[in-house]
Amino acid sequence: MQSWISPTYACFLSQRQRGKRPIADFLAKLSLWHSEQLSNSIMITFSNGRFPYSFRSWNTFNWQKMKVLDVESFGSMLGRWLVILIVSAINSYSRLATCPPAHTSFISRCRAIQIMNKFMVDGKWAWGQLKDAVANLDLETAQEGRYLAKLANLCSKDVLISTLIPSLAKHAANLPMTMAFFANTSVLTNFKDGITDIMHAALSRIQISPRNEASGLSRNQSTCAQLNGVESHFHDVITTLSLAYKHGVLTQLDQGIAKLEKEVGGASSKVLGTIYIPFLAYFTTKVEEAYLNTYIPMQRLYRTILNAYIKRNITPEPQPPENLARESRGCGCFDCITLDVFLTHPTMTSFEFKISTKRRRHLKHRLQKDIAARSINTTIQCASPHSLMVEKATKYDDDLNRWKQLREEWKAKIRTIDANTLKKVLGKADFDLITALKPISAEPNPTQPAKFEPFNETKLATKDQSSSNAPLKIRSTTSARSLSACTTVPVVEIPVPRPNSTKRVSDAEDQYGRSVKRPRPQSGPSGL
Repeated sequence: MQSWISPTYACFLSQRQRGKRPIADFLAKLSLWHSEQLSNSIMITFSNGRFPYSFRSWNTFNWQKMKVLDVESFGSMLGRWLVILIVSAINSYSRLATCPPAHTSFISRCRAIQIMNKFMVDGKWAWGQLKDAVANLDLETAQEGRYLAKLANLCSKDVLISTLIPSLAKHAANLPMTMAFFANTSVLTNFKDGITDIMHAALSRIQISPRNEASGLSRNQSTCAQLNGVESHFHDVITTLSLAYKHGVLTQLDQGIAKLEKEVGGASSKVLGTIYIPFLAYFTTKVEEAYLNTYIPMQRLYRTILNAYIKRNITPEPQPPENLARESRGCGCFDCITLDVFLTHPTMTSFEFKISTKRRRHLKHRLQKDIAARSINTTIQCASPHSLMVEKATKYDDDLNRWKQLREEWKAKIRTIDANTLKKVLGKADFDLITALKPISAEPNPTQPAKFEPFNETKLATKDQSSSNAPLKIRSTTSARSLSACTTVPVVEIPVPRPNSTKRVSDAEDQYGRSVKRPRPQSGPSGL
């Protein structure tokens, strides 16, 4: 039976997909038949397969249940098997470590380099391969950015950082990857120029409206794909601005915000309401208020977005028509003469005819064309006696109701932005204008703080003493003609009296400050 099953199992291994876990089950059952052909088939299978799957299959053996008749023969087979496994693994990882970026991911290549570094005494080869991987990286996801940050923290050498900075600047437009890298590393804090280059590359390609990366989809599907990831895109944009402000890259930050303002200028009215106003609402909830209130370019971006939204969406209130005159429809009878007077009147909008049923039918017959064209409305009043109400129909009422409805929608859209934060950013006056759907100035008007002067008690006491003894100076009023003729303005000095502690309460003072006794009232006759 042993001579029959060895070729059969060798054929089975050659035809079966190699490197999968079910092979271990067959190995555990067929371990009793450990012929040379069987062992060679096992080694060839695992040497051609992928090492991680082979290692998993190796771990699935239940060695306690295996009953081996010839321990020495099985040991030699096991030794050859392990050697081939290790050699095949090293070959696989070496090929993966030197694989070009088009055939493998950046994370897989870096992990292979780390594993190969354990088998080498000198790390120059690993550093060279790692430098080549960083120089030719093709990052796409935030996971790769986090892994690159972890790698930079472990291998914080100047040689690697000098290669890393140009590669990051090349892929800085991929905001999720760039922001994930900055959020998980602090290695670049000592490389001010490198941070400036990366942030300049990121801010030069930043935009509020997410890019349409769903190529090949229909227009509606592409729009849905944009709106589904718009919040994560807002988060990346806000993180980019915050990091630039945190690292002090203000020149590049000003240029990036100016680019965003230019982008707002080319946006449609619909995009302003669906993308840019929600961006401001999201911005106020994620960024510190102090950053919003103090940084002038950010306040200017607020004003640019709000002004663009108001100017391109808010329409003026519809005005009533100036002339409501209609063509005459009467036949010349008494009722038709009254009807023609009403129809040709430029301002009258309705008139009630209190007439009988026959006469009402006659007027409705004369107005049949206008009723069909919906320019005249007629209703029967149910009062006693019945009357016919004729109204001149206009589009003004419908337009006004529609305008009021849209106005409430526009206000609700602006109310999505936090009111307290918006008031601090714009100021109370401009905030009131925005809530009233009126445009504001494009440039912010920050309030200048009062100049701080240190408190000096000696200086304050000297100033008070000198002011109490100095005479009061009053400039005399002169006409414009006399003022132009004189070179100096005459000054009249009035002496200020010193405080007199001996003065009684009953004493008075004259115009020169001298104490004058008040005359005491004489007592009159009793009863007065």
